[in-house]
Amino acid sequence: MLAKGGFETGALSPWTQASGSASSVSAAGARTGSYALTTAASGSGANQALTGLTPSTTYLLTGWAKVATAGETLAIGVRSFGGTETFTNIAIS
Repeated sequence: MLAKGGFETGALSPWTQASGSASSVSAAGARTGSYALTTAASGSGANQALTGLTPSTTYLLTGWAKVATAGETLAIGVRSFGGTETFTNIAIS
């Protein structure tokens, strides 16, 4: 249901900048395809507003992520949907 979830256009849109330092889409760090989202310092990221979801329906959000330095964390999740913000932290040690 995400639009351009693979960032293959090379542009951030239709994603929007979250709070914190600027995020960008670049060839660096791409897992598959040609582009990937790159975030900066803590608190940075990107959001995408979804519409057309059905109440009382379970949705599955998956993604691939990596951190640059041991001890850093990255969160993938959902918020502002009428329920409690839900996320998973990704980290390496």
